Amino acid sequence: PNGMLTPAGIPLRFDYDILSTTNYGLQIGENRASARYNGKDNFPVKSGTIEMTVKNIDWEYSDKKVHVFFCTVSSSITLYIYKHSGDGIGVYLKNNKTGKSLFLRAMPKDWKLNSIHHLAYTWDGYGNFALFLDGNQISREYMPLESTDVKYFSVGPLGKFGRNGQSSVSRLRIY
Repeated sequence: PNGMLTPAGIPLRFDYDILSTTNYGLQIGENRASARYNGKDNFPVKSGTIEMTVKNIDWEYSDKKVHVFFCTVSSSITLYIYKHSGDGIGVYLKNNKTGKSLFLRAMPKDWKLNSIHHLAYTWDGYGNFALFLDGNQISREYMPLESTDVKYFSVGPLGKFGRNGQSSVSRLRIY
């Protein structure tokens, strides 16, 4: 879909699949922009999958920084797909209506500089959530969640949080 380059507010049309073969996707993080998209008709309401390929441009698994690959703005949920020094690769999900939250995470010890990895985050509409890394399920949890009325979502961080280093996101699929 058409999006908005943030923080500049410039209209954006980016094909995460075609361009990934030449530049490995959208570069995000420190001194890079993010891409914000309208959640209506672009983000699953009951169940779904967010799938992407991530390249760590200037960091390894053991760095002490936060790198946000994907996040949402919503009245019902707070969602971050990220890499953090203490958590590793993870998904943070908070049900804003109940205040309950979950962390799906694992520390990958084989992420070398400029390596490319596949992430997939899934939810089934019945409260089951799972995170997959390079084709293997690394974390699974249960938390009741009725729906996800996402106002908009961002590929890359929305603000200053999560801009500590550069990454690229390609082959992004939300279904």
